[in-house]
Amino acid sequence: MARRPRSMPVDRPLRMGDISRAGQANLNAQMRNLGYAKRDQPGLMSALSETITDPSRPEKTRNAAQRRIITHEAMAEANVFTNKPITMAGAVHSQHGMVVSAQARARRDAPMVGGGSQGAGLGHLGADWYFQHHAKLAAVAEATGHTRQQVIAASAVMSPQNNPDQEYAAVHALAHAHADPNARVRVSPEAVAASGNAALGDYVGKWVHPSKMSAAAFASVKDPTVREHVQTRGNVDLEAMAKGGTSENVIKAVNVLRGKTHPGQAIDPSTSPKVWSYHEAIKNSEPGTDQHAEFMNRMDVALRQTKGQQRMDLWGLKSSTEGILSPTHPIANDTWMQALQSGQQIEAVSTGRSGKAKFQSPAKFGVGEAGAASEKRLRAGGVLPGSSPPTLRHAWGQESVERLARHMSAESGEIIPSVGAQAVPWTEARRRAGGGKDLPYERMVAQHQAATSDTLPIHPGQGSMFKFEGDDINVNPQAVAKRSQIRSAQRRVGQLRQGSLF
Repeated sequence: MARRPRSMPVDRPLRMGDISRAGQANLNAQMRNLGYAKRDQPGLMSALSETITDPSRPEKTRNAAQRRIITHEAMAEANVFTNKPITMAGAVHSQHGMVVSAQARARRDAPMVGGGSQGAGLGHLGADWYFQHHAKLAAVAEATGHTRQQVIAASAVMSPQNNPDQEYAAVHALAHAHADPNARVRVSPEAVAASGNAALGDYVGKWVHPSKMSAAAFASVKDPTVREHVQTRGNVDLEAMAKGGTSENVIKAVNVLRGKTHPGQAIDPSTSPKVWSYHEAIKNSEPGTDQHAEFMNRMDVALRQTKGQQRMDLWGLKSSTEGILSPTHPIANDTWMQALQSGQQIEAVSTGRSGKAKFQSPAKFGVGEAGAASEKRLRAGGVLPGSSPPTLRHAWGQESVERLARHMSAESGEIIPSVGAQAVPWTEARRRAGGGKDLPYERMVAQHQAATSDTLPIHPGQGSMFKFEGDDINVNPQAVAKRSQIRSAQRRVGQLRQGSLF
């Protein structure tokens, strides 16, 4: 009997098991080739130079190429790239190395977050990052009258080319603007001209509630060149709205909050596997539940290296692989995870640029548009009909994290959830990178160093990365630790000290 042809799934992201052996071999070979960062850098820089000098290219494209080549030059001068084929075994090894590094950090940073001899707590390591993020979004929902699923989905659709703090700020602003009965927006003719959106002209000179504006019109007023010509009343924060990223994504978020797009249909798993998986991980990480307590118990055993220690099955979930406890739960294989899987240097280097681009991680830059390990260099032909570079790269990364979870399970004797296996190295990578990639944590370290005679550097040479332009937020380390506790879970699992990434 002929074998049934494989095809793209429609209700979930692609997985490696969906691909034939021949297709997997093809993909693995392509992934290996993406690892020659040093060899391929001159060619990438040459292509950027051609773009910069090509008058037929749009100015925006030429400017972007100019910025990227500046970073390339800094990376080349620092000699940070190596030729290291990207393999599945190497990806698992690299990610596990970050888990080990996080364990060492917990012991080292314990005084800052109130940890005792057992370390600084699992939340501090990022183990329950998704639960913490779910709690923040749930609070927005409760305060504004939106459903929890609406707020979570609206936040997730703004995640491409973004970060969680930005997404949260944007969804918080959007939800409150729609919920406040006194919120109003008034646009001027200058705002319409600056936006280039003729539909915005329908609201000129009128005080309009955000819910009465079209999603496209409301999203357009967030742009810096537009909002200076816009007046607001009530709980309308256009600057925070702008943190949602592109207008397209903000429009999607608005439609989810308004109920025009169902949360379950806001993200297509076949075209946006990373965003879909990110949303699923947040949605299923409900804080204060028995599943949360069981999740943290398993991670406690794995991260504190207490193999062989018997623990009571307080919730009857010790053997469960359902939901968020699954070792194969979808994970967000974002560019930080891809950076880790590449095995290149995570620690940031100075680029000579300004703002957020001043310090960049070579590994993270390498998986971006201008790097040798960019998923855009993959080809779907010969792997699986109907697939695409993003779907293939996500499937490969998902497999590497599941293998990491199995490795951690073998070490600990517990069934390690894939979401926990992803969250810990993701958190550690951002902290190791420095340069403002995990601002709340770096502020906390900087304050602790200023308050004590004995400094606790994250890694050699990173101390200079704790100063940021425009950073005037004061964070009390004790307050950070206190806020991060999830009381309901703590009452049942008294030995767990949970911290927050935010």
